[in-house]
Amino acid sequence: MPSKTLKQKQPAEKKSSGKGPRKKARSSDVMDIELKKQKDFVETILNASVDLIAVYDKEARLITMNRQCELVYKVSKEEWIGKTFLEIFPNSKDTQAYSDLLTALQGEKVHNLVFRSSFVEKHYENFFLPLKHDTGEVYGVLVMAHDNTAIIEATEEIKATNTELTLLNEQLRQSEERYSRMISEVEDYAIILMDKNGMIENWNRGAEKIKGYTADEIVGKHFSVFYTYMEIGRASCRERV
Repeated sequence: MPSKTLKQKQPAEKKSSGKGPRKKARSSDVMDIELKKQKDFVETILNASVDLIAVYDKEARLITMNRQCELVYKVSKEEWIGKTFLEIFPNSKDTQAYSDLLTALQGEKVHNLVFRSSFVEKHYENFFLPLKHDTGEVYGVLVMAHDNTAIIEATEEIKATNTELTLLNEQLRQSEERYSRMISEVEDYAIILMDKNGMIENWNRGAEKIKGYTADEIVGKHFSVFYTYMEIGRASCRERV
């Protein structure tokens, strides 16, 4: 009698649990979406700013810049991104802006309260801020510039006006001095200057000669000293004025 051949059971195939490459791919997609959202959010903030904002890497190559930079320099950022500072501004090797960028790349913050740009003929307050890894190594520089041209020009206009007023005041003082000397030198006529209350303010040589008082004796006194009590009684001294 032939023997029965026992069939070996084949192990059942395991159903995919959904874990593995597909799940990793989905996680990667979610991460990419979140990174794009963050990037868009940052770009929105940068482009909403009225300040010039740009970022350079450690080789002084432009990484990004905001919309205000495009408007001021009249270029699209695609034209400049990836180029070095000296490629963007070929004649800037000896400028303060390039020097400040190199200083920031060495790890030192730079702040200019007043900076005149030779590229766009405007005044700015600017910052060159080193960007560093946790280790302290500099990997780039953030550059920000606020246009304060209107304030600087207004300040300069005020200074010019003050200079002009100072000059006019000096001219007036010299004119008054010449007039005062001219009056004081007259000897044939008594010339007396009084304020509205009758107090004597100026007394020339002619007045000294005719009235007999020196300027030191009479200036600051009331003009009624020239009259007797009887004359004062007959008519008010104030009416004589």
